[in-house]
Amino acid sequence: MAIRLLFPFFIITITTVILVASQRAGGYGSGGGNISSRYHQYGKWHNQNRLALSFDTQKFEVRGKGNDDVGVFTIFGVYSTKTQRLNLIKTYQHDRGDPKENLGHEVVIQLTRNLRNRQFEGIWYVRTNQYYQENKSELKFETPVQLFMI
Repeated sequence: MAIRLLFPFFIITITTVILVASQRAGGYGSGGGNISSRYHQYGKWHNQNRLALSFDTQKFEVRGKGNDDVGVFTIFGVYSTKTQRLNLIKTYQHDRGDPKENLGHEVVIQLTRNLRNRQFEGIWYVRTNQYYQENKSELKFETPVQLFMI
């Protein structure tokens, strides 16, 4: 069964593949696509230093890893080609980053494709026993992702 994917810069029809995109920084990650991702907190935008994502087109799942000024994290989530949405959970590895900010917590990220801006936009939020906050989040594929047959 073929699946039609609509991402900001391309339309492709695929069968059994995994889409892999990475934000290149110091050779981190795999794949050829570049991702820019940022979130708004404390009155300013924060860029993620390193980010690699893979899209499983059979399960409609997203997996990834990276780091930012809070710490090292993994990402797991789902996406829909029908609604053009990404729902992700970013989980920080405790004691791997800023000791004041990194609680080993989860961040929920909900994004919808914005055709005009050619990116995914939405919100992130954190809810722990000590903290609750939500704000804006963005993810953009700067170049088309490479396809890897499995």
